[in-house]
Amino acid sequence: MKKIIQGVIRKMGFDLVKRASEKQNVLHRYKVPVYDWEYKDGGIYLKELGLQVAKPEQLENLWYHYAKKIRQALKGRFYISTDQKLTLEFNDLVFAINDPEELYIIYEVFIEQHYNINPGKEFCVIDIGQNVGITSLYFAGNPSVKKIYGFELFPETFRLGQANIQANKSIASKIVSHAYGLGKKQDHPELEYSLQAKGRMGMYHENADLTAPKTKVKVEIRDVDAEVRKIVDEQPGTCIIGKIDCEGAEYEILERLFETGLIDAFSGFMIEWHYKDPAYLLNLFNKHGFVVVKTTFEQQVSGMIYASKLKA
Repeated sequence: MKKIIQGVIRKMGFDLVKRASEKQNVLHRYKVPVYDWEYKDGGIYLKELGLQVAKPEQLENLWYHYAKKIRQALKGRFYISTDQKLTLEFNDLVFAINDPEELYIIYEVFIEQHYNINPGKEFCVIDIGQNVGITSLYFAGNPSVKKIYGFELFPETFRLGQANIQANKSIASKIVSHAYGLGKKQDHPELEYSLQAKGRMGMYHENADLTAPKTKVKVEIRDVDAEVRKIVDEQPGTCIIGKIDCEGAEYEILERLFETGLIDAFSGFMIEWHYKDPAYLLNLFNKHGFVVVKTTFEQQVSGMIYASKLKA
């Protein structure tokens, strides 16, 4: 009983502190410091972002920490669109921000440049795990990129990605998107999906620690060998780079490509690995003439693999 009472007291104390903080700062829940905003023109103005909102709820999809970095590094312009979405523009690109995680992805892709590759010639990208199109649009802005072939497993994520791509009309034609995922064989499973954690959804995301509410959705998976062969036939002699970020399915995708020998159609890969040590994949890459670099993200069972084909 003593422990229960102590727990109740601690909870009450936390709640009192929380209520006091929220009373002092109406943007406390969005982690915007009280000195970073002010009431202005009948609304709320975020000084560091140059962003004017009519009410706090319009900041629901804001990850303030990364928004500030994007504003500083990319001269990003944030605003609320006519359909009431938090929107970001930079480098002649525009993105609707559907949840805070997307700002982190933009930070990874455009500032940390996880996919900054230069094969020294024109190339095509196969984007497996297209998500909301952020990485595809990053590649589309590169004059050396001839075409991007994107594959997205979840229908709602695909829909949001198409909205982003079509909003960038000057480069949208370089991107060909497919509303299905790739794997070792054709399948139509029913998988869990969370819009709030869509960047961490996949065939094997049960390995991740996800507390977001989830629903079941029917998805389509096609044989990666068959789909990649179509692209190789369409782009004969073109340098092909694979970008893979699909929450654990990277292992079966690569195993299938090694098994069929189609791995040799690629000049390089940029892969985000998840959940288990990919050492055996590195050995397979080496046996097929690739130079490989592996990194591990801090405090996470994931990281990057960069594989580049040695010239004959």
